[in-house]
Amino acid sequence: MLSGLLLIWVISMWDKQDFSSFLVSCLDMAIVFLLFYPLFTRRMLGAGDVKLMMLCTGLLNQGEVLLFFFLSFLFAGVVSLVKLVVERRVFERVKYLAEYVRKTVLTRQLPVYFEEDKQLFSSSVRLAGPILLGMLFVYGRRGL
Repeated sequence: MLSGLLLIWVISMWDKQDFSSFLVSCLDMAIVFLLFYPLFTRRMLGAGDVKLMMLCTGLLNQGEVLLFFFLSFLFAGVVSLVKLVVERRVFERVKYLAEYVRKTVLTRQLPVYFEEDKQLFSSSVRLAGPILLGMLFVYGRRGL
């Protein structure tokens, strides 16, 4: 994480010659942490996924962050859907999600998503690839 902060500081100073852009990047990263950390504690995202999203957010300007998240989660959704269709587990996962939502509404608490079913956990998708694709599309849009 420290190496990521150093990278963002170097890029901020080289690109904009301004320390305030580094502070804005740090603030953006803190916001991403606050938004996604609760999902990590409920096993909906991995710790590496949260850190990678924080780093990517620090490298983007504020206008690109929403596009980055939209594209990254869109690519993750496509990968997830393909994986579920290939494994023939679409209905099983939809049923599990419906039960999770029902339990959340009834208890008014956010329970751990993969509480007891290790088999469902095995079909989860790692976000590093979709995050990379999201970053490539955003940087491609910049013309770099």
